[in-house]
Amino acid sequence: MLRKLSGLGLALLLAGVIACSEAPSKKKQTDFFQKMEQESEALARRRVQERKEQEARQKQQTEDYYKRLAEEAARANPAPAASSGDTPAAPAGDVQYVMSDKDLTFLVLNKIRLLQHRSTVSVECKDGVVKLFGETDSEETRQRLVGELKKLPGVRKVDASELYPAAK
Repeated sequence: MLRKLSGLGLALLLAGVIACSEAPSKKKQTDFFQKMEQESEALARRRVQERKEQEARQKQQTEDYYKRLAEEAARANPAPAASSGDTPAAPAGDVQYVMSDKDLTFLVLNKIRLLQHRSTVSVECKDGVVKLFGETDSEETRQRLVGELKKLPGVRKVDASELYPAAK
């Protein structure tokens, strides 16, 4: 049958075949892109929901952590029973947090780093007592450092007996 068609007829036949095959193809492409867009929007919604759930879990874990800390602190330092004539016990909302030696050391080292840039000061922390070793730029720097460290939460005493001003 193709042999009997002339060149023009054959060209028209091929154009019709191509036109018929392209129309469904464009529709398929449009459907494909719409489906991809819908899937990406659904994925984005799922990720947002997962992120919200993760943030809620982290918030709950943080609250539980602080609650445990408060309970441990209350067990470690029980409020004295109020007897006649004594001062009343602290209210239940007044909780004292006890800082670990590791956390206190980290806090002290950060403060030293902020106050003295060329630091050769070493730190040892035990039960709220901070012991300093090494050299400072001057006696004024040494005194300022000791004064600032005394202000930090969790610091009960600063021992700077082995912290010396640098020899000039």
